[in-house]
Amino acid sequence: MVDGFGIGFSIMDPKDFGSSQATLPIVPSPLGSGQEPGSLKGRVSGYRDQMMFKMYMAVAALCGIFFAAMMGILYFLAAPWWIALLLTLGLITLQWWGSPWIIRRLFKIRWLDTEADARATYGDDIYNYVGEQVGLNQVQFPRLGIVDDDNPNAFTFGRTKNSAHLVITRGILKYCDREEAKSVVAHEMGHIVHNDFVVMTLVAAIPLVLYVIWRGFIDSMRYSHGSKKGSEYVLIVIAISYVAWLLSQFIALCVSRFREYYADDFAARSTGDANKLSSALVKIAYGMTKEGDKSKEEVLKDKRIAKDRSNNAMMFQDMGTSRAFAISGLSLSPSGATEIDLQNAREWDERNVWARLFELQMTHPLTSKRIRALSRTAQEQGKAPLVDPEYRFGPMLWSDFGTDVAAKYMAGLGILMTVFFVYTMQWALAVVSATTVVGVLVAIYLALWAYPMGFKHLQVSRIKDQIMDPRAGPVHGKPVKIQGTIVGRGVPGLFFSEDLKLDDGSGIMLLDYHQVSKALDFFIGIFKTQEKVGKKALIEGWYRRAPVPYVEILRMNWVDDKGDNRVDTCYTYPFMMAMVAGLAILGGLFLGVMALGVLPGILLGTALGIAVLCGIAWTFRYALVD
Repeated sequence: MVDGFGIGFSIMDPKDFGSSQATLPIVPSPLGSGQEPGSLKGRVSGYRDQMMFKMYMAVAALCGIFFAAMMGILYFLAAPWWIALLLTLGLITLQWWGSPWIIRRLFKIRWLDTEADARATYGDDIYNYVGEQVGLNQVQFPRLGIVDDDNPNAFTFGRTKNSAHLVITRGILKYCDREEAKSVVAHEMGHIVHNDFVVMTLVAAIPLVLYVIWRGFIDSMRYSHGSKKGSEYVLIVIAISYVAWLLSQFIALCVSRFREYYADDFAARSTGDANKLSSALVKIAYGMTKEGDKSKEEVLKDKRIAKDRSNNAMMFQDMGTSRAFAISGLSLSPSGATEIDLQNAREWDERNVWARLFELQMTHPLTSKRIRALSRTAQEQGKAPLVDPEYRFGPMLWSDFGTDVAAKYMAGLGILMTVFFVYTMQWALAVVSATTVVGVLVAIYLALWAYPMGFKHLQVSRIKDQIMDPRAGPVHGKPVKIQGTIVGRGVPGLFFSEDLKLDDGSGIMLLDYHQVSKALDFFIGIFKTQEKVGKKALIEGWYRRAPVPYVEILRMNWVDDKGDNRVDTCYTYPFMMAMVAGLAILGGLFLGVMALGVLPGILLGTALGIAVLCGIAWTFRYALVD
């Protein structure tokens, strides 16, 4: 579940859920020799209290940083900073107030505004649960909606707990058993009851206010007309505001992660079974699931509804943090998931260094941590936990992380050489270092590490096998071939999401359909993505994880409505190679034209560089083969 509280909503990561028949046959860890479940209550309650204490301390620290910056400004400057502050607060209020209107228009949601329609869609059990929590917690009944899409997802948005909207996708009802589906809805109800729309809007507002102040006083320094005293004061204020803003960004994310634990705890306690949300998270985050058993009539009804609705099969992706919302799924055999499967799936969260770094930038905790917290709650409830919360995995995979970092930043050597030659005023060597050396190093990184080729002799692999790799990361691309059916977009309900989801029978994988620039991606999402939904496809690309598993597309072979084979190519990799190759060649050309003089040399070198760049791009256009 991923929150976008900056615009007032909470989203559950899309993951394939499973039916009641696919409940994980994992043998829970014993509670302990001679230890009754009740004896664990004090320890587990202590953990929960500690969790809440940390959350409140994070909020207090965020507020403290904010007021420290304000006091610094008041002390050092007698400036009308409050004008910019009031304007910023006004914009934040407008954003908070208008966010429901924006979301209702960005996402294609079918609203269930009658009780009969809501009961027929959600089911009596889930509808009654929502009504029960509304009465117990003294909040208004949320407006219920559904996105007609098989990508499991759930989210809430609104201004306050008394004007909330709760939305699920068709995929939740298709892949979840009833208790798991209720636990998903319960998590979203936790956000509503806790009034997280207001809490997180305020938390997210503080970094924005600090940023506006920081930028405003940079401008003040620019127009201080060289006043030494004024410049010194402004520099101090800039430093205070910037450091406060930087720290507050991470603290705001930390608060958001604690709110997720808080919503998980609400779901576990209000449903009475923490393990149900744990198993739902296993299915959502790791995809250990299968589709629920349905009668032939139910299956035909689902297909007929999907066909009749023009806005079906829409998927969506996080607009703020790249792929933080899009999660791949893994469909296992009817026998369900084994304990080893679950351990392997959790290993990436626990051992991969990239996972820990990504978490610092995420609104949600790593899935393994959430399952551990829920398992402690299950112990408190007197139930055998889904996993042993005290189990510890092996050491962190620092060597893989170090190799990734070294490969990614190897071009820094050329930059260091450039700085050295500039310092020693060897201008020709500085230019060559900044062009040829950097270009060659980046080309080596792209060709050998980020985008290695070799698809010709590859066999089609299963998505399941890729997801279980604990060493995968965002830097090193692993060439893969996968094939299956494109089941939707990367972000359900968002009309301009360009990414896709592919189901190969063993799992569902996010396909990164990135075409050179975000501007192109936007138009591709509007005009080109929907035609591929429901089609068979063979994908060649690079498998990565950042932090969700995905394949960055190189080529996509698919069959259109007429039965014709079509090939789509993503030119991001050849474009980058053309750029760095042109940069490398430009340095050599520079040495050749230096004798012509400065101005003619610059003009001729630029023209030759552009010609080389166009030639390389043209070559890649028609020769993108192994």
